[in-house]
Amino acid sequence: LSLNDIKEGNVILLPSSTISLNTIIFGLDLKKNDNVYVSPFEHNAIMRALHELKKRIGINIEIIPFEKDTWILDEKKLSNMFALKKPSAIMISHISNVTGYILPYKEIFSLSQKYNSINVLDASQSYGVKKIDDLSNINFIVFAGHKSLYASFGIAGYINLKSTSLKPLLYGGTGSDSL
Repeated sequence: LSLNDIKEGNVILLPSSTISLNTIIFGLDLKKNDNVYVSPFEHNAIMRALHELKKRIGINIEIIPFEKDTWILDEKKLSNMFALKKPSAIMISHISNVTGYILPYKEIFSLSQKYNSINVLDASQSYGVKKIDDLSNINFIVFAGHKSLYASFGIAGYINLKSTSLKPLLYGGTGSDSL
């Protein structure tokens, strides 16, 4: 799968990455005791939404293990964590906006493949600058237009690479007979 393979209608434009992430996080059909994995480097746009879901429905938030001194992913420990607590979703930044650390998303998402996890890559800091060269295990890529895509503020969104269904976040619309 390459960006040329994206189906029409699978690029969703929204006013910010935070709204994009909220649309995805609250749109997934997560249930009580589902395990959602994040890195220790996550942005509040992911963490605050997940903590709200933890409070509302009782999801579990699991931290992906990295070596504290080197920031190297502990793949063996993560593989064991996945076996013990099956991942329902994994939500990680491509690049940390605090440290600049480039997360090993390919390795993390690859380990989750056999669990049918929904994988979200927050590329708000990287899209347009750092190539995302393996899309095979990614369900959603979130981007911010005003960072490295040279768009104005108020343009962001996500790409739904696998046409993953989401519950609506907002309801309403125009007219009394709208579908």
